[in-house]
Amino acid sequence: GTMRICIDLESHLIKRGMIMPRLVCVSYIIGDSTPGLMDRDTSLKRVREWLNDPTNEYIGHHIQYDFGVLAAEDITLLPLIFRAYEEGRVHCTKIRQQLIAIAHGHLKFHEAEPGEEETDDAEIVRSGKSPSRRSLIFCGVTPEMP
Repeated sequence: GTMRICIDLESHLIKRGMIMPRLVCVSYIIGDSTPGLMDRDTSLKRVREWLNDPTNEYIGHHIQYDFGVLAAEDITLLPLIFRAYEEGRVHCTKIRQQLIAIAHGHLKFHEAEPGEEETDDAEIVRSGKSPSRRSLIFCGVTPEMP
């Protein structure tokens, strides 16, 4: 049957020129089992085993970052990771929560004015297009744009 594997990894700090830093460890839980923690080498071996099973599903908060770090450690994992995405077996709780917030009207698109500072009390979600110009912000932080 399908195993739902929740993963979260820890890495070295992101540095200039290294957006996918070295892997430190992976914590995980499978279904209702006892959570586990694996060192770097064990993690790479175990994640490969999981990815080779086409029935497994993967859940994580910003899981694309976790998979990016894993692929940077072992590029041969990349086709297995892409296959899991293509088959709809990867679930990101961060994106899911953002979509739920949008559906309930709690997030809106906001195009920042040049030089406009974003408030510290708002969770900012970058669009990826131009971080200094566009962001999704919680409603009520700025007036609604026309």
